[in-house]
Amino acid sequence: MLDFLEACERAGQPARRKGIDALFGSAISGVRSGRPGEPFPRDLDSLARVGAILPRLPRLSPGYELFDLIRQHAERGIEFQRQEAEVFDEE
Repeated sequence: MLDFLEACERAGQPARRKGIDALFGSAISGVRSGRPGEPFPRDLDSLARVGAILPRLPRLSPGYELFDLIRQHAERGIEFQRQEAEVFDEE
């Protein structure tokens, strides 16, 4: 995958963007399931995996950008579930 992204980068900015967008869409697609108000296991797993990968990648690489987008998506999902838990607790 990193080789693919590097090839996209060599092809230019539009190819880099399309490559990152396609892989990001693939990484976050699918059904999430879990208990209401608790982070989805998939988000927790994504965050852990990305946390192990990001420190090893150069910040300007397309791989870093992709994994950082996945990290942000997982963090938003976890935060959303935290907010949902607060709503359930208030009711």
